[in-house]
Amino acid sequence: MKRAAFTLIELIMVVVLIGILSGVAMISLRSQETVALSAAAQKVVVDLNYARGSALSTAFWYGVSFEADPANTYTVYLASNEVVVADPSNLGKPLEVNLAALFNGVSIQSVTLAGSNRVFFCPLGEAYEAKDGNQLANDGEIVLAYGNQTKSVFIDHNSGMISLQPVVAGTGEGEGEGAGEGGG
Repeated sequence: MKRAAFTLIELIMVVVLIGILSGVAMISLRSQETVALSAAAQKVVVDLNYARGSALSTAFWYGVSFEADPANTYTVYLASNEVVVADPSNLGKPLEVNLAALFNGVSIQSVTLAGSNRVFFCPLGEAYEAKDGNQLANDGEIVLAYGNQTKSVFIDHNSGMISLQPVVAGTGEGEGEGAGEGGG
């Protein structure tokens, strides 16, 4: 006997298999966005902590300047002469980071630092809005975005400590790491 068509069970199996593969592919894509966004946020936290730690250990003021989308960059520098510091993870190169290039599309969505795009760390590690100026009146926030997800880096206005907020999807639900990460 010769078969000329597929049975209903075979068609259902193919549809179920396509559905499973589509679900796995979507989870994988979402996971890649989350990983890239989390890695970029960790990089920002590490570099902010580097500036803060340098201020604490050298008794000099250090600054970090952010440029939001479309530039998506930030720079760490010695505040007294605004000379960009050397990148400790890439010696000989300045600590200027382009998040979109380094993390394939992650952007700096917004920067809230007392009406500025810069934060300064004094020799006590506290965060200021200007070198020898006023201490931050409110917590600073740098919001990173990738796809429909965002992740915020916070700078405590009292202590200068840096922390992360979990990844937030476009639906408003959080996932990912806890808010206490990355403190210094």
